[in-house]
Amino acid sequence: MTNSPESPSGPAGPQPQQPQVTHPTQPYPPHQQSTYNLNQFHPQAQQPPAGYPLAGQPPAKHGNGPGLAALILGIIAIVAAVIPIVNFLAFPLGTCGLILGIVGLVLVDRPRVMAIWGTVLSVVSLILAFVMVFVYTFGLIFAISEGVDESTQNRPVPTEVTDPPPTSAPFNEVHPLNTSVELTDDSGDAIYRVTLSASILDATDEVAAIPANPEAPAGMQWAMATLDLTTLSDATVFPALDVTVQYVASDAQSYSPLDAPALAPESALIFKLRMEPGERSTGNVVIAIPSDDPAAGMWAVRYGGPSDGGDWYYFAVE
Repeated sequence: MTNSPESPSGPAGPQPQQPQVTHPTQPYPPHQQSTYNLNQFHPQAQQPPAGYPLAGQPPAKHGNGPGLAALILGIIAIVAAVIPIVNFLAFPLGTCGLILGIVGLVLVDRPRVMAIWGTVLSVVSLILAFVMVFVYTFGLIFAISEGVDESTQNRPVPTEVTDPPPTSAPFNEVHPLNTSVELTDDSGDAIYRVTLSASILDATDEVAAIPANPEAPAGMQWAMATLDLTTLSDATVFPALDVTVQYVASDAQSYSPLDAPALAPESALIFKLRMEPGERSTGNVVIAIPSDDPAAGMWAVRYGGPSDGGDWYYFAVE
């Protein structure tokens, strides 16, 4: 009988063990960052070069410092231009404002409104200051002239005097320059201590330097005297009205600042409107005198008006 192979299910002795296959443990792959590019799906606007604004973003605004400064100076200059004496400050303020306004106008990419207004106000202040200086100066001269005696005010030519004005010293006693005298009123009370410190017989160039001044009358020239004043009174005094200065020629003719009004250079005596007790000040007086031998004359100073007041004092012209 042919032996058939044993049935697998039948016992046929111990079954040989199959070798166990072990697989080596595979390491996890390293973590890789996602290469997903958001810009592929949501493209953004390309960034502009540095210094340029983004699209849709308003450009940054820059201030205009020179224009603002010009506007401020222009306003201050206009205010100063209408104030007496202070209006002289309007000239430097207006000039600085005009320069800054022009600088503000030429700046690129800057607002120009303030620069335009600053330039306009500065120009207006300069014009207004010039007009007001002219108005105040001649208004003061006319106001002083109206306070003088009518006969003296209307005198068209120098008045000839037959006798010299009264004086506490002989007429031929003439004080040298830089001599101090005391001016007294009618009662003999000392009001001022006066020193005639400077005398210019030909001050034509100095007077002509002021545009508002006229030319000297024919046959005459401008002369200028400088007075140093110290108040001796216990009350407030007004030197523009109290102190009278004349030039007395060798033929005894006297010449007054009112004969041919003109502004004195620098500090004019007519602007010394008020002085307190013990105060010191300096003022210039301009008088048209004859061109023929001016050195033969003398300066005359007194307290009071041309026709009444204290004693006359005489000073050398050189």
